[in-house]
Amino acid sequence: MGNLTTDMTHLYDEINALRNGRKALRKNLENTVLRMRKDFSADLAGAHQAWFGPTLAGKMDIKREQQRKGEPGASQEKAEAGAGRKEEIQHAAVREEKGSFPTLKAGSKGKRKK
Repeated sequence: MGNLTTDMTHLYDEINALRNGRKALRKNLENTVLRMRKDFSADLAGAHQAWFGPTLAGKMDIKREQQRKGEPGASQEKAEAGAGRKEEIQHAAVREEKGSFPTLKAGSKGKRKK
């Protein structure tokens, strides 16, 4: 009976060692894949920015950072944007008064007559 007990103990130890090795391998694989996905995502974002420029959210972050730091260009840009918008509204009102906008007659449904 002693040989059977010894053999079973060795088998149990080998099974546990293999199980622990498999867990470590899986954890290492998960960490490697996670790191590779993060790197790929960063590369993709960098390529997107290189091709298309910064995103709207990125531009807003830059402006917020400038305003937070108190850089002179930030508040001036905001004032210029507001002034430009006021001018657009004034020009639109003048065009509307002059009748340069096409108007639809009641019941026309926006279709042109030939």
